Amino acid sequence: MPNSRVTAILLVAIIALTEQTLAAREIWVAPDGDDQQTGTRDKPLATPGGAQQQVRRWIVAGLNDDVTVWLRGGIYRLQSTWRFTSEDSPGKQHSITYAAAPGETVVLSGARLIQGWQPTGEGPWRCKLADVAAGEWDFRQLVVNGRRAVRARHPNLDEPHPFVHIVALDPPSEMTSSRLLFSPGDLATWSRPTDAEVVMLGSWEVIRKRLASVDAATGTVELAPPHIVNHISISPKVGLACYFENAREMLDRPGEWFLDRSSGGLLYWPLPGEDMRSGVVEAPVLSRLLELKGTSERPIENVHFGRLRFENTDWPLPTMGYYGVQACFHNTIDMKNGEDDSRQEYWNYVEPAVRWQYAHRCSLTDGAIQHTGGGAISLGAGCRDDLVERNLVADIGANGIMVGEPWNWRYEQDRNCQISSGDVAKNNRIANNHVRNCGVCYPGAVGIWDAFTEATTIAHNEVHSLPYTGISVGFIWRDWPTVCCNNRIEFNHVYDVMNWLGDGAGIYMLGRQPGAVIRSNLVHGVGYGTQSYREVTGGRGIYFDQGSTGFRVENNVVYDVPGKPMYFNTGRSTVENHQWTDNTFIDSHPKTGAGRWGRALWGSDDDFIVAHRDDLEPAALTAETWFFQKLRGWHGKKKDPRDWLVAKNGNEHDDGHYGLVIDGDRVGAYLNIGGGRSGVYEAWSPPGAWQLYHWHHAAMSYDGSTLRVYLDGKPVAETAIGKPRSRGTGVLALARRADGARSFDGALDEFCIFARSLSLSEIARHAQAPHPLDEAAETDLAGHWNFDTLPEPPPVAKALKPHVGVQPHSSETP
Repeated sequence: MPNSRVTAILLVAIIALTEQTLAAREIWVAPDGDDQQTGTRDKPLATPGGAQQQVRRWIVAGLNDDVTVWLRGGIYRLQSTWRFTSEDSPGKQHSITYAAAPGETVVLSGARLIQGWQPTGEGPWRCKLADVAAGEWDFRQLVVNGRRAVRARHPNLDEPHPFVHIVALDPPSEMTSSRLLFSPGDLATWSRPTDAEVVMLGSWEVIRKRLASVDAATGTVELAPPHIVNHISISPKVGLACYFENAREMLDRPGEWFLDRSSGGLLYWPLPGEDMRSGVVEAPVLSRLLELKGTSERPIENVHFGRLRFENTDWPLPTMGYYGVQACFHNTIDMKNGEDDSRQEYWNYVEPAVRWQYAHRCSLTDGAIQHTGGGAISLGAGCRDDLVERNLVADIGANGIMVGEPWNWRYEQDRNCQISSGDVAKNNRIANNHVRNCGVCYPGAVGIWDAFTEATTIAHNEVHSLPYTGISVGFIWRDWPTVCCNNRIEFNHVYDVMNWLGDGAGIYMLGRQPGAVIRSNLVHGVGYGTQSYREVTGGRGIYFDQGSTGFRVENNVVYDVPGKPMYFNTGRSTVENHQWTDNTFIDSHPKTGAGRWGRALWGSDDDFIVAHRDDLEPAALTAETWFFQKLRGWHGKKKDPRDWLVAKNGNEHDDGHYGLVIDGDRVGAYLNIGGGRSGVYEAWSPPGAWQLYHWHHAAMSYDGSTLRVYLDGKPVAETAIGKPRSRGTGVLALARRADGARSFDGALDEFCIFARSLSLSEIARHAQAPHPLDEAAETDLAGHWNFDTLPEPPPVAKALKPHVGVQPHSSETP
């Protein structure tokens, strides 16, 4: 009997120990669970935070095994940021994994549902949000049925002219202006302008400011204070492309929304087929979803997150607005002396939804980060041996994936500064992620950003559909030694980038980086940055900016790039400062972009050349083209501001030369008959003939007697010559002078040469036609180029396409 009693006691103890051991290995969480339950499969907890508290108790008691927290499928609406500290670290011996249950989809959301929609008649539906009216809630993102809705905008992005341009400043100083002036008709009367914002697109960053007032009649916008002096290259300027958001009157089409902060009224115009009575509408209440923050003495170790989707965050616009500097870092103080590098410690960055610091051997895998108002994920100071792999990063307000910290200000203050080894992010791996559609709110964003790190690997990522740069590594504009070294950028596929801003690249390098490797990347489909203020040559393939030295560059393929497939900026960034092996940089086909109709040739340093043909040398001729220009005389840097649209046979001093030219705001033409300066004949329009940011039709003709120039179908200049023209054998060049100099930094479309002098009525008909030239309807047409047929990717590029681990997604779900 006693033996039986002992046996029973032992059996109970074994069962209890077994249950405790099993419990220490697994915790279950479900949306319909209860945090007062035990956390077993049958009695799950309700929140990830509840599971975290259970794990923390086990850590305090002493872990004997790895722990897995299984989250059942569903949406977990976080009430606050899910935060981890050193108290949540299992240490080096064991791991803790938070993962979606097998085969189930788990969403960790920072948004609340918005319900109670009512129709307003035709168009938008309305609901009232009391906490917005009370000043307790404000949001800048809205997601409807899993898709980011468009914040009401002017002009609309799908309009023929989706931006308006600053025509004057008040005060006129670019650095201190608080009023922007636009052309008549660019603005409308907005009943609550203080709800609205303006976004100004610079060369590589933007400014976003709230409005104080709008006068549509005068085209005047007054910006809301406070005002600061920003980086000299990203400040209000004449010519900047702009758009506006969040006025009730801008809500003019399906898919758009508007929030009236004073009344709490939210309006949304449903897309065809959307039913607001059953649709899922979400607005964010959180800016941060997940945070791991250890310390250098006690890092967080071995915490892992698998198959989790992090969605819906906001990022509040600073009171002074957003003054971009680069890569979604923004200024917070006056830079009264222009580029005052000593003040760079005051740069902030658009906060990410997921932020890690002093995390060792942690991972985020097989999940997604989507629909954010700020960035996606940042591995900051002290992150070591972490892994971010096989994630979808999409529909991101700012940067996609970030590694490292912006310590450039420390080196600017003391070039010999010593950063503790424990603070440097080291040996982190960013691999096989699909990164796309970043920079939705702040277009200066990059897909993957890395700075002041050691041995980061950025590999096998697919990065595309960005307004600015794809991958950016390094963040100091000097060639001084820093902690940045031994990073690898390899086997990435970067394409469809630089769609809005211009001074950037598919892969962008900055500063000295010994031991760095750029290997086996495929870069193509880089855009022209057609909305950028200054950069009109287009984005680059691989860009070595100031101070970039120490790279090994091997087996990369770069093609279909408008600027240069490989580009060096000032400082010691030259070809001699790097090692080169087996790269394929293709720069032999024309660069095309959006045109007057279809595609157009966008000028750069390496443009469209046609070999000599006899039919391009008629005795009487007409040359005509459409042209578009954003700046005159390359931002004032040319001592000679002339730009050749069309040229044959060398320059204006060569016998037989003919050319169609712009000079400032004039348009003109050259003929050379006899050679030398004495053989130059020219005709020029008066000043003010053409405008920036407009397509114009220009033509020159010579009938053997008179050289004539036409603009938009009207005669603007002529010169009597009375001599037969000389005929040459040189090349015909578009967007540059035929001797290789004086390139045109703009766009050309529908270029034609006729073997006769067209009449005024014929030229007017071409200039006024609502469609491209019909070759069949023309006579004596010697040549016609419209650039609508894009060049095929070169065979070598197809053959060397690197392997990319992530396949394109057909939806937002990873």
